[in-house]
Amino acid sequence: MASIFYEHTDAGATLVAMFRRIDNGKRWNGTDEVLDSTIATADVAVGTVSATNLQTADSDDTTHYETVIPGGLSAGYYQVFYYNGPYTLGKVHVGRDSIYWDGTNVVRWSRDGDVATAAKLLAYFQLLARSDPAIANDNSTELTELNADGGSGGGDYSNQTEAQEAIRDNGDEEWGTASGFATAGALTDHDTDIKARTLPTADYFDPTSDDVAQVTLVVTTTDVTNPVTHNASERNSMADAILVRAVANVEGSADRHSLGAVVMLITNSSITGTTWTAKKPSDDSTFDTYTVVVDAGAEPITGVS
Repeated sequence: MASIFYEHTDAGATLVAMFRRIDNGKRWNGTDEVLDSTIATADVAVGTVSATNLQTADSDDTTHYETVIPGGLSAGYYQVFYYNGPYTLGKVHVGRDSIYWDGTNVVRWSRDGDVATAAKLLAYFQLLARSDPAIANDNSTELTELNADGGSGGGDYSNQTEAQEAIRDNGDEEWGTASGFATAGALTDHDTDIKARTLPTADYFDPTSDDVAQVTLVVTTTDVTNPVTHNASERNSMADAILVRAVANVEGSADRHSLGAVVMLITNSSITGTTWTAKKPSDDSTFDTYTVVVDAGAEPITGVS
């Protein structure tokens, strides 16, 4: 007959226990699961446990009470509430435990179960992380549990070759052969194939001597040597631009025989002896000089019509 044990310091207390399922909030009334609104009382007697029947882990002098799991209790997670005297709706409990009842045994309960669960999880984690033989020996129970046959066969996990530390230390030795990927040999084959398709040096493009047949020339020799034809409006616009543009814009680059030189000779020049000096309009400096022939007996021009 399965039991749970409740530790209580009040040796004179008369305790009763009430089992309430965690998943649906119903409590056990001795024959069925019911809600509080259905029945007001449903108690299970709690008996005093003698010192000889204490759990091994308990060595203090407090009073321990034994609660026998009631017959017919269905498997599930339960909170077990302890009361001084019979339970009534709304009564405040003096203590409680949390258990899982699998139909035959109490798998865990709160007072020692939380500590045990944490210790188990730590042991499993150590086996998954550490590769040393010592942890395999210390956690041999948990290692056996990891490889236990759950119905379809057991495992062969070994922390010394498959733990995270082992994989780090051994590298590729602990990984299975990859499938579905290109192997080193296959890559070498492709490399050879690529090299075989590489153009020989003689076929490389030489920009200094090779022609590009696919390029169509837009400007030809004929286009450069022949005058471009413009319509009347375009010709007028270009003539107007030439007439209105100031000679100062080209005084630094105009040839001495250009129209720009003629403008400067007409608008800003002087003759001294046989030297005719044309001056730049921007700063009155010399643009260029010309040699003239003079004749004192020549008749001057007095008009143009």
